Amino acid sequence: MRKISFFIVVAFFLVFSFRTVEAAFFDFSDWDALLKKYTYDTTKENVHLTSVKYIFLKNDKQFKDLISKLEKFPVSSLESYNEKLSFWINVYNIMAVKIIADHYPVKSIKNIGGWLTPVWNKNAGIVGGKAYSLNDIEHRILRKMGDPHIHAAIVCASVSCPNLATKSYKPDELNSQLDYQMERLLANEAKGFFVHQTESAIYISQIFNWFKKDFQKHGGVLTCIKKHAPIEARQYLKYVEKGSYSIKYFDFNWNLNE
Repeated sequence: MRKISFFIVVAFFLVFSFRTVEAAFFDFSDWDALLKKYTYDTTKENVHLTSVKYIFLKNDKQFKDLISKLEKFPVSSLESYNEKLSFWINVYNIMAVKIIADHYPVKSIKNIGGWLTPVWNKNAGIVGGKAYSLNDIEHRILRKMGDPHIHAAIVCASVSCPNLATKSYKPDELNSQLDYQMERLLANEAKGFFVHQTESAIYISQIFNWFKKDFQKHGGVLTCIKKHAPIEARQYLKYVEKGSYSIKYFDFNWNLNE
């Protein structure tokens, strides 16, 4: 009888432990499958980008199931820094896609909102039983986590945004994924980083202007660019430091990334 009781206790402990571990991680495999199915490389208005087929995505059952799973997911079960950061980066990108799909067709994400109620403050979706806007996720969660590389990973469904990653962010791969995304942005001469020798200027994404303070905590924008820009272009940064080259910013194209 004691042996039976012992095995019951052990079995209960294993099942409970498995469920606890299982709850700590959200399964983004649906998102991976959707990205594979509905994204493709293209050039729009002379800018190379990852495009999204919103017209098909909006009615996809797998996408609706993913949104439903996020609504019920216990966010408090996330434990490590990388778990939380990767989770919320994925959620931002999913919700940006969702808000476009909910209002499709639109020319730009900015057309969804108005002067008094910009799209960034609109309810984008529910996570763990709580409604979030894109501003909630970006400014009240992600930016407060202190890693400026997020600005190369979160995508606001626009041409000039960093290209959407074609697979989900994962806690154990996050650092390399974020480095890759920053390198990918800075390798894009139409919206990320371009040396204009005739103007004696270096053009970089507006993202580095808007979120300059985030980069200052990690040595500044130039430090980030030195680390991640294409090797052949980095040599021109010394001219910026000497004052013979200026920093300029690309105009931001808000047209939809499709």
